Amino acid sequence: MRIGGTAHGDSPRPSYRRELGIWLAVFAVYVVLTSIEWSGRQRAAVENSRWLFDLERSLHIDIELALNHWLVPREGLRAAANYEYALTYIVSSFGLLVWLYLRRPATYCWARASFILLNLVSLICFAVYPVAPPRLVADLGFTDTVVLDRTWGSWGSPLVSHVNQLAAMPSLHIGWALWVSLILAAIASRRLSQTVSGLHVLVTLLVIMATANHYLIDAAGGAFVAVASVAVTRPRADGSAHWVAATDALLRRVGPRLAAPQVGGVVLLDSDRVPSRPGQEGQVRNAVEEVVRTHVNETPRLRQRRSRPSRLRQPRWVHHRDLDWSWHVSEDTLASVDGEAPLHALMAQVASTPLPRDRPPWRLLVVPGRGGRRPAVIMVAHHAVADGLGAIAEALAAPESP
Repeated sequence: MRIGGTAHGDSPRPSYRRELGIWLAVFAVYVVLTSIEWSGRQRAAVENSRWLFDLERSLHIDIELALNHWLVPREGLRAAANYEYALTYIVSSFGLLVWLYLRRPATYCWARASFILLNLVSLICFAVYPVAPPRLVADLGFTDTVVLDRTWGSWGSPLVSHVNQLAAMPSLHIGWALWVSLILAAIASRRLSQTVSGLHVLVTLLVIMATANHYLIDAAGGAFVAVASVAVTRPRADGSAHWVAATDALLRRVGPRLAAPQVGGVVLLDSDRVPSRPGQEGQVRNAVEEVVRTHVNETPRLRQRRSRPSRLRQPRWVHHRDLDWSWHVSEDTLASVDGEAPLHALMAQVASTPLPRDRPPWRLLVVPGRGGRRPAVIMVAHHAVADGLGAIAEALAAPESP
């Protein structure tokens, strides 16, 4: 016997017009922040770059110059590194976003939010703390591999000569590459894809230093922003949790004023398999609870509740660790008396009482059989847990005994 429906597993794909609007707005913010100029910005970026280089030397982690000198004489590998730097982080990040939008809309929503947060935080850092890449600080001894090979599409090349080059801290190359790995890990993707993504992060780390585009500290900054962005935006629940759908949020707000936004039904149990014997009160309820405990993890929404309302963030489904089984599966013996009226009255009362918001929105009320009547289970759940047709289908498919 389970409560289930379609709401917990699938999520509607966001409108592509709305998504296009969001990404255009992000691009507009990018244009505004990268166009900020102030007197002495170039000088400050070079000074900040030298300071980071000196800090790494004092910590004995200044490996960039050695990597750069190793790469420069190897022409084929140098050209490959330049193109890796120019293209792979973009292809992997936007490729993952498109795949999530088409195949996993619920995951796409919070992944998109984390990606936008990652970029906005980085853009603010670029605006207030400009850092020149090592290749633009002439007296440090680095060779600019982009200029050496005239790499198409890379920073500093004519194709993107208009972009902000004083943006080494944090490294968005590492930020984007690691973001892909974090999202793949969060959705429990195949081991092969996670391994390839992890190798991409490692190769990108070596490339950004060997091509004299970033310091190791820049990479650490990019990794920190990526991890923080995913941690802040990811729903605090298992992999099935996601943002509360707009219809569910609306019904949560207006439902109690109109009618309880929940569905329910009654299941009659096989009295021969769960007999009601004198002196063994609660045995039917205990049998029902045992079955529900067995199947509760098959429907993730049964262990989730809505997060507390906030004016700053859309509500989410969050994991509820400890279910109050005495409430979720309770018993009522008064409706077991002769006649149908008490049972009908109980059904009406349960169905019309709004479910509390501090726990997963579902409940089973067991009515033991009396006088030859079959035991019954009254089911009620918020429509986000089970829609009407889904609940009926599950009830019909359930075995007659718990």
